[in-house]
Amino acid sequence: MAHKGGTVLGMLVKGREYRALTVLKKMLPILAVSCLLLSPSLGVSPVGKKIPPHTRKDICQTWVGISEDESCLFRMSFQEDGRGKGAYVYLNDEPRAFEIESWNFDMKKRIELNIPPVPSTDLEYGRMEGSVIGFRMELTLFGKAWKEKINLRPEAPLRGRWEKLHTAMQEKIGQS
Repeated sequence: MAHKGGTVLGMLVKGREYRALTVLKKMLPILAVSCLLLSPSLGVSPVGKKIPPHTRKDICQTWVGISEDESCLFRMSFQEDGRGKGAYVYLNDEPRAFEIESWNFDMKKRIELNIPPVPSTDLEYGRMEGSVIGFRMELTLFGKAWKEKINLRPEAPLRGRWEKLHTAMQEKIGQS
């Protein structure tokens, strides 16, 4: 059965394509705005305000995190004098503490740490470097013949959120 401009089957396919294009055209502005707001590289918050760059003082706090392979937990505290301290634990081994001899942060979001060698560990070269993006610090730790990526977050807000979860569980189901 033919219709002006083609077959009935051709009209059905064109109709589906037309409906799909119509839906896509309606969703395109929403998708575009969502991509812009969610893009961390643009430095824009969900409410449309530009996120101010971090300062050295923003870094001066305690950060906690985990290695990329999830085998090591880390905790690092940065002081305003450019020094600090840290600790890590590999799986169920004993925790190991270390000093941060110096650290430097520039306005381009880059951070570098110098760590003296930690006796009886692979942490011989004592160098970490990475970036601070939003509320996360991404570092690469360099060892004798390896490197490990670490993702850290400020400890204080996480501690409060963990405590709220713990309390909610105790109140709702009586577990700790």
